[in-house]
Amino acid sequence: MTESLNRTIFLTGFMGSGKTMIGRQLAQMLHRSFYDLDEIICAAHNMTVKEIFEKFGEPFFRLTETQELRALVNQEILSVVALGGGAYCSEQNQSLLKNNGIVLFLDVKTNLLIQRLMKNTKRPLLLNSDGSMKTEVEVAAIIEDMMEKRQNWYLNADVHVYIDKAMDKDEVSSFVYQELKKKLT
Repeated sequence: MTESLNRTIFLTGFMGSGKTMIGRQLAQMLHRSFYDLDEIICAAHNMTVKEIFEKFGEPFFRLTETQELRALVNQEILSVVALGGGAYCSEQNQSLLKNNGIVLFLDVKTNLLIQRLMKNTKRPLLLNSDGSMKTEVEVAAIIEDMMEKRQNWYLNADVHVYIDKAMDKDEVSSFVYQELKKKLT
């Protein structure tokens, strides 16, 4: 393993890109702890992300996100951390993460994101007011709009891994691990 891999790895990317699943697998491969930032925030408030947004608003959530990131970084434990989709999209967080680890952008082809997200009925952004799932066309429009806003942030990551085909969890995790190793040697 290269010297560069001896840093905490932060996974960023759009919702549905596989940050949590791949993060867990990478942590196992690297014999490290795994943390999911959204899970940490939810546990701290005993609420879902949706409930936190509804009760306190996005600015509160983003502030909490930064505080929890600082706490993770201050632990000084080599780990793998799955960030929420918007966590890397602030100068403060980006600086904190780049100074304390390796940021890996999971760039998943839009049609794969749509396929994955259409199966997930728990993402509030993708639901209509009555709780039903938005149409595929509506989900595609949401992805395009949000990616346009976030793309420049994501592209500033240390490592960019493009995923353009469906793979099982072991295959995609191995692919990401190999890409990470290649780009850091």
